[in-house]
Amino acid sequence: MFDEVTGLPVHVLVVHAVVVLLPLTALTAITYALVPRWRTILRWPMPIGATLSLGFVYAAGESGGELFAGRAAELRGAELAAAVAHEEQGELLLWYALAFFAVSLMSALLLSSTGYSSTRDQDRRGATKPLQFALAALLVVVAAGTGYQTVLTGHGGSRAVWGAEQ
Repeated sequence: MFDEVTGLPVHVLVVHAVVVLLPLTALTAITYALVPRWRTILRWPMPIGATLSLGFVYAAGESGGELFAGRAAELRGAELAAAVAHEEQGELLLWYALAFFAVSLMSALLLSSTGYSSTRDQDRRGATKPLQFALAALLVVVAAGTGYQTVLTGHGGSRAVWGAEQ
């Protein structure tokens, strides 16, 4: 299932969705956390993007595993080490994407669209001001970390394919 589509490795196709959508969604999440007046607009695109990103990261991992299994015998030395390092980075990215999905969904449900000062919105959503502040800070940290891990994983993959100097 995760092997080829019309002769092209699925991994090559899916990885482009990851490297575009995941950092874009991470930037959306950071904006959502830091600019309360935009929360109404970004409330659902953020967790939807995180959900799609999680699916694409999973598909990239599965297809990458199949690609690696099919080509492992051809790889030697530095190429093999780069491919293994990329695989490890990709496994870590899956955990980042999962955490990002969870935090973005909690944020969409619990952060008010008026910032940290609305008592009426707090009562409606059930989140206190300190919880909203902590959740917004957590969202920024997890989104930034996920974006960074995406860049590291993608760079590791390009090293594995193109053999760039480390």
